[in-house]
Amino acid sequence: VNDFKSLANFLSVAAIYNWASFFGWKVQEDSKDDQAMMLTLTHIGLGLPDRSYYVDDSAEMTKHRAVLQDVMGRLIVLTGMGEEEAKREAEMALAVETALATAMCTKERLRKIHAIHISREKLKERSPTFDWDTFFTGIGLSELGVEDGVPPRLGVHDYKYLQEVERLVWTQFDFAHFRAYLRWRVT
Repeated sequence: VNDFKSLANFLSVAAIYNWASFFGWKVQEDSKDDQAMMLTLTHIGLGLPDRSYYVDDSAEMTKHRAVLQDVMGRLIVLTGMGEEEAKREAEMALAVETALATAMCTKERLRKIHAIHISREKLKERSPTFDWDTFFTGIGLSELGVEDGVPPRLGVHDYKYLQEVERLVWTQFDFAHFRAYLRWRVT
């Protein structure tokens, strides 16, 4: 993973095996047509229970993050990396995961919102850095969301999430950080 095209390719292969990183996805009943389904982009899971563990600067939450970073480093060592390099990778991975958590809405808001349709064009406007065309082609859905409201339909659960990932992740970290985060996610 050295550019956004290779990242999109990697994530599309991972998605075929139901593994997600940076953003999640699910197939669900279409909110406008109960006889149709749509692919919905959403938050991903985190190493800690929820976003508050990453954005709360209390002593307790700081300790949780330190323990997670230690666990990340130990698991990365198991991939064959030396301890010092693994510690650096864990630090980078935690920085990316913290930014992703910051991009997420609160769990209370997430319970209240529902998936909405989005065209591929609007998705690219909200998150222009990521190579969405390569991702959707890679998962076998090259026509997904190309024509708004026409099957196959594309949705987003939290309309702001991908825009925040653009602002806090895609434009703030280099590919060494992305590779460290992906290594942590697959360990």
